[in-house]
Amino acid sequence: ARKVPYARNLVALLTDADSRYAPGALAALLQPLADPSVGMTTGAVSFFRSDSDLSTSQSRYWRMELELRQQESRLNMLAVASGPSIAIRRSLIQPMREDVGDDCLLPLQVVSQGCRVVHCPSAIVRDRMPDSPRGELHARARMTARNWVGTWSFPRLLNPLRCPRIAIGLWSHKIMRWLSPLWLTALGGSSVLLALQGGPWRWVWAPIAAAFVAFVAGWLGALFGRTVPIAGAAWSFMVANLGFALGLLLVIRGVRITSYRNVEAS
Repeated sequence: ARKVPYARNLVALLTDADSRYAPGALAALLQPLADPSVGMTTGAVSFFRSDSDLSTSQSRYWRMELELRQQESRLNMLAVASGPSIAIRRSLIQPMREDVGDDCLLPLQVVSQGCRVVHCPSAIVRDRMPDSPRGELHARARMTARNWVGTWSFPRLLNPLRCPRIAIGLWSHKIMRWLSPLWLTALGGSSVLLALQGGPWRWVWAPIAAAFVAFVAGWLGALFGRTVPIAGAAWSFMVANLGFALGLLLVIRGVRITSYRNVEAS
């Protein structure tokens, strides 16, 4: 997106180097832009899969993410996009920050100028996702840190009194999700405190303990290359939340991520 000033067309198409567009995807992205109220369209990214529990769980998570985007698009409250599949009116692109992803900043720029972001489920683009716990962890951390900074750079959009639809979408879809490690920590801590009270509360820790056992079983399965369906989902869930936590730690430490490579907090 930082090369857009050199472009001359009315619409800019952004994608990744290794993405593959399905037949008709480009036409599906461009069609909604015939409506002058639409400033950006984003497609349905489909990831190549392996047989690992992590890949299976992440594919399931991504299907739910795309369905959520479709519903938000219908309600005119969508303010997120997929980097491999973006079509945007060039006139709406503002100066870009190096420490925030284009797929985070561009939809926020579009809605802040009064235009809509539309999800196009028929614009299918194939891409790759990290296929190892380490890669997934670092990808989540990088995206969380960069997108947290980018989202909070548009405080007006986060104010439900000024932009009610967009604010609800951003808080529920992005910020509350990134803060999920805090909610999980609070849930675990409160369960322990209640269990210490004795009486009927002494068993309140059981679901937390079962989830932890499933997480460990999923981790061991991944370590030895074994598929453990339920435990594998718990393992994938914890990897994602550890990535969120690492990303928030990077934000707290003031680390600016200007590279698309995955990073570690050290």
